[in-house]
Amino acid sequence: MDTKMKKKGAASDVSELLEPADLPEVRNSAVPHRVPTDGEPLLEPVDFGKPEPDKLIKVIGVGGGGCNAVANMYAQGIKGVSCLISNSDAKSLETHGAVPSLSLGTMGWGGNVQKGREETEKQVAAIQHVLKDGTRMVIIATGLGGGTGTSAAPIFAREARKLGLLTVAIATLPYSWEGRPRIEAALDGLDRLAQEVDSLLVISNDRVQEVYGDKTAVEGYKLTDEVLCSAVRSIVEISLMFGYINLDFADISTTLRDSGVAIIADGYGEGEHRLTDAINAAVHSPLLDNKNLTAATHVLIRITCNPAEEHNLRFREYNQVGDFLRRFGPNTWVKHGLDFDDSLGDRVKVTILASGFGLYKTAEPDDSGQHNEERNKRISRFYPNLVPPVAPPANELPTIPGLEDEPEEEVEQGKDTVSEPTPVSTWRQVWDKLMDYARRLFEAED
Repeated sequence: MDTKMKKKGAASDVSELLEPADLPEVRNSAVPHRVPTDGEPLLEPVDFGKPEPDKLIKVIGVGGGGCNAVANMYAQGIKGVSCLISNSDAKSLETHGAVPSLSLGTMGWGGNVQKGREETEKQVAAIQHVLKDGTRMVIIATGLGGGTGTSAAPIFAREARKLGLLTVAIATLPYSWEGRPRIEAALDGLDRLAQEVDSLLVISNDRVQEVYGDKTAVEGYKLTDEVLCSAVRSIVEISLMFGYINLDFADISTTLRDSGVAIIADGYGEGEHRLTDAINAAVHSPLLDNKNLTAATHVLIRITCNPAEEHNLRFREYNQVGDFLRRFGPNTWVKHGLDFDDSLGDRVKVTILASGFGLYKTAEPDDSGQHNEERNKRISRFYPNLVPPVAPPANELPTIPGLEDEPEEEVEQGKDTVSEPTPVSTWRQVWDKLMDYARRLFEAED
């Protein structure tokens, strides 16, 4: 709006600064417009109506695993989010017909990540369109290791950040029994995804299987989806909570913007030390990524309790929160919120969102066919049982007592004879033979 100001002298009245046509009309149709009488405030409270919370956060499932998780979330009716699923397999999208979708293909890409990237790049305009609806935060849920999630999720993240949206990815890694090629593809995808998001949460399917190993296969897969849903739900609840002490979207943004790796976990506690028990349950959750929380740069803590007098949080119990926060460094940014839930009874619930652990820096993809040391380190970070152990230094390997070089039986070669020592005389040679055998096994798997 152009403000027309007098060229000479100072304005003596607000009406002299603005022409009548320039005055904004802020009205609520439900409240009649009237001139205030003497003694009334010049401005009266105006009801602008409730904002549309479903425009604040968009959860996008990319690939088969991501689509399943987001479809389950959509069916549960989590408030405060809009959902979208995207896949290169048309049948997958038809299965979840009620959920808004963006098709990237019809028959899938057969695990061909390069083809997946090329096809997804053709859909960039459509991706940008679905993100320009008032969304302020995008949560991308995906399973890595296949074709669609591994190739398309980084492109969705890239376009979201170009629009200035807070971009978070929650990615699952393959089971170790799915084989090294799929694991390598997943970790390559994880590297690329990490470079395109503000914050990255990683869920190990092996860890989920370890925790829920006694469940049926169908229940186990559903629980894997539920773990992903739970992480999304916790972020959404913090962003949109309206409690006694609020945490809001700005706090989420401060915690997750350009923060690298993050973790989120819930814990419950009851009894005399219920807050401490809830914090410990969250910190030691077997589904976490074994992070040392004290290395975090930003920490949000949401405490939820029953508002009834007999169950409400006592002021002295906050000392238990203080004991936990003292584990962090003096420069760690920390904020807490307090919320209420009638269904908790005497229990309390603690949700911890911590970030700033740094990105997963790993080796570039290696096309030589040899799994170099850096890539082995990357695999051992998530799959410690898949990488052969490194040989100790030679000076730490003793010779085998009583096993010296002994001549073999003489072998006649024409008129001459040769005598060669047995090629196994030290632990080093034994180790080298074992490592050579292990390498050949890995190459055979690939």
